[in-house]
Amino acid sequence: MAKIERVDRGIYRVENKDGSVSWMIDYLNPDKKRVRKTFSTKKQAVQERSARVHMMAKGEYSEFVEKKEKKSVTFGELLELYEKNYQDQTS
Repeated sequence: MAKIERVDRGIYRVENKDGSVSWMIDYLNPDKKRVRKTFSTKKQAVQERSARVHMMAKGEYSEFVEKKEKKSVTFGELLELYEKNYQDQTS
């Protein structure tokens, strides 16, 4: 398991199993959803977190984030997809 150490508000140093170090930002977006992103350098993480906090303060964050489109699937479509994917499975 990776060792995570808080460095600053919303910025964490992550020491991976292989000994490499990465940097993570952690914040709540305007929809109150938790967002975590990992970067290779501390400078990148600090810049990205600052940029996102400023966008949220200006109200421009929703334009920056991609909105996921919700797709409705009927039970019949789900059943067809299941049969297609698992028709060759013997167990």
